Amino acid sequence: MGVKKGRLEISGPLLLLQLWSWSHLPLGRPKVIFEKPKEGDEPDEEEDEHEVHLDYNPVFGAKWCAAHAFDVPHNAGTEYYRNQIDLIPEGVVDWQPYDDLLEQMPFEVHQDSDWWFARVPLMHFWIVEFHYPHKVMRQFGLRQPIPPSLPRGEAEVWRLRKIKHFAGKSNNWELVHANYVQEYNRVEARVWPEDIHFDVASLPEYRHWFQQNGMYTILFDSQCLGGLNEPITYPRDSIE
Repeated sequence: MGVKKGRLEISGPLLLLQLWSWSHLPLGRPKVIFEKPKEGDEPDEEEDEHEVHLDYNPVFGAKWCAAHAFDVPHNAGTEYYRNQIDLIPEGVVDWQPYDDLLEQMPFEVHQDSDWWFARVPLMHFWIVEFHYPHKVMRQFGLRQPIPPSLPRGEAEVWRLRKIKHFAGKSNNWELVHANYVQEYNRVEARVWPEDIHFDVASLPEYRHWFQQNGMYTILFDSQCLGGLNEPITYPRDSIE
């Protein structure tokens, strides 16, 4: 919902969002600089300083735990990044950056991979978040259909966001969220039935829908925008 017109705030696991962005988009992605071997230590083999090996970083996000070098200063401003997002060409987005790593991961990591496509509530004690994989099917190499309306209204989402946990107060969250627990237990029946591989020919229809429901310049072909010398005025600029 962070790209909806009129939105002034964003919340959620922003660290994961940052790692997602660095993995998929070149914009803002730092160069990872690993520590050089100490004097007298010989590396086992010649390695690219930007190459990440699974045995060195067994967790995907850990590949970014190193010194970083940024091509663009952090104080470039939001207008700069907005314009650069608009100009990202189709071919530079890495839609599936995890494929090679998944093949090396333990079986337990992907044994229930069918469940990745399940539209179910995810729960952690008092926290409930809804998983909508049908909105990001291209990240699985599949066709991105126009998503149907969300099964939950914003009122329900905001009600769940306002639930707080206070130290010293005990709650049976399984009972409090009984309806969502029951829904999760039907996970196999909630798998999104999309098995058509991505085809560029399906993009125009989805882009047209996205232009009407998201940021009104993102996903334009970069040729249409030309080289943006002046920042685009967004509806929310006047109140930032």
